[in-house]
Amino acid sequence: EAITTLRTWKNSYLDVRAKIEASGRDARWEFDRRRLFEKTDYMSSICQDLFNIAQVMEEFYNIFGPELKAVTGEPERIEEVLQRVDGLIEPFEQVKFDIWNIKNQTQWRQVMNWFNQEVLLIESEAKHFIDDSFKTLRSAEGAFDMILNFRHIRSREAINSQMMKKFNEILTQFMKEVDLMDAMFKEGINNPPIYKNQPPVAGAIAWSRSLFHRNKRTVLRFKTLEEMLQGELGVVAKEHYLNTARQMKAFEDKLYENWLQNVENTLNTHLKKPILAIGISPSHDLDSEGHDGGDQAQTGTPQYYVNFSPELTEIITETKYLEQLGFMVPELARNVALQEEKFSRYVDGLKRMLQRYYDALGLLNAAEMQLLDDHIKDLQRVLRAGYKRLNWNSLGIPDFIGRCSHAIGKFESLVNQIQKNADDINSRLNMIENADMFKMPPALTGGLPRDAKDYFEYIEIHRLKTIETLSQKYRAIGPLLTKMEGLVVNTNTGKSTKLKSYYSYWEKRAFDAMNKMVLNNLTNFNNQLQTRMLFSVDAMLSPPDIIVNPPYNELFKHLMQSVR
Repeated sequence: EAITTLRTWKNSYLDVRAKIEASGRDARWEFDRRRLFEKTDYMSSICQDLFNIAQVMEEFYNIFGPELKAVTGEPERIEEVLQRVDGLIEPFEQVKFDIWNIKNQTQWRQVMNWFNQEVLLIESEAKHFIDDSFKTLRSAEGAFDMILNFRHIRSREAINSQMMKKFNEILTQFMKEVDLMDAMFKEGINNPPIYKNQPPVAGAIAWSRSLFHRNKRTVLRFKTLEEMLQGELGVVAKEHYLNTARQMKAFEDKLYENWLQNVENTLNTHLKKPILAIGISPSHDLDSEGHDGGDQAQTGTPQYYVNFSPELTEIITETKYLEQLGFMVPELARNVALQEEKFSRYVDGLKRMLQRYYDALGLLNAAEMQLLDDHIKDLQRVLRAGYKRLNWNSLGIPDFIGRCSHAIGKFESLVNQIQKNADDINSRLNMIENADMFKMPPALTGGLPRDAKDYFEYIEIHRLKTIETLSQKYRAIGPLLTKMEGLVVNTNTGKSTKLKSYYSYWEKRAFDAMNKMVLNNLTNFNNQLQTRMLFSVDAMLSPPDIIVNPPYNELFKHLMQSVR
């Protein structure tokens, strides 16, 4: 704008002068042009120099930008060049004369001459740098894109023309990249690296295609410049790329054909397998939820697991991924893949049902397992259809899960009632086991113990009350066992042969409780005799003897009676 303004002044003068002379009305219209335009012409030239300086700086910054750093991989050298570019304007920022004063024209010319020489030096260094960098390119595609961009942005003509000569170096780098992809392909062809959760066949094909597309993307960019692949080196590079691409395509086709040959037979085999199996599951996980079934194994209970083959899951996943990759898949495989959600629902339902089954059995001890043996067998008869009749093509799987869940629910209810009664019996036996038959009487005023007679009378009265209470608790155990008989075999005789072993279990528990009660009380009483004062006796001095009331033999008699 400054240049235009200054030049407009001179052009306006010349236009007016020409009009006046053309009219012929006045004499020749002329003034001293030096006085009129010397200063403005000089200022215009200074403005032009400043414009040229800004343009040169912009051109350098356009060249040495992030794109060149990314392509060459030598940001340090580029930064060094940019520092020199930044240094070009330092003399202009530090001038100590008025650049607009025509008297300082010589000094200004000296500064401009220095600037132009530095620009030439930087251009020369930049050309050497570009020559060196293009011999060790990091990315053929990036270098190609950068050169195409230089065709559309303002940059130094000398450097730009140098850039336009680098297509051969880019093609050389592209062939190196093709060789790298080819080496990676051959290295991993026997054991392809597969992304997480991808199936083996589709994962291997996806890996091969990822290598192929790295090269293909660069080729597609090259095709935007018609002459790029038409030269001698371009033809060689293109053929090199196609040879590698053909190997990758053959690898994909072989994997796909092998999968296609086996998929239908494999599907039919696994879909006809029963939905449940007995034994150790392939994952050593009987209920597929972390239950090891150890207690059931010890009692001879069959160990069930969901018999949904991992190969089925793999085929479903392969089918979905292969379709996404553009391959045709058999109709059977597609139909199975479309039922993935249904199969997943069935498997989860079966796992939860078996988990409930094993959780219910896990609550039982050996005696309860034997007590409920008939009910467990009834439950197993319901489960039998899962490993005898139903397979993964069956339509009755939801009904089977429902029947099993209902039967397990009834069994859980029975187990809860049995264990509730068992807990009640246990609590009564624990009272017997922990009964205190030698409870200390309360001390007299002042903390003095009672005399021997009061002590033994208190012990006897407390013991009789305790025994009466415990007898009531013990007598209530019989009705509880009769109630269990009603729950298990629907009789209330109290003499069911099916509960014989269960009766024996509780008889032993009752004997153990009474035995422990006796031993614990005798041990505690013996400790009390040795560690504390239980009662008092009267002692009278009658030289040379001491008379004790009650006598020793009577005390011994009371002690022995209390212990017995």
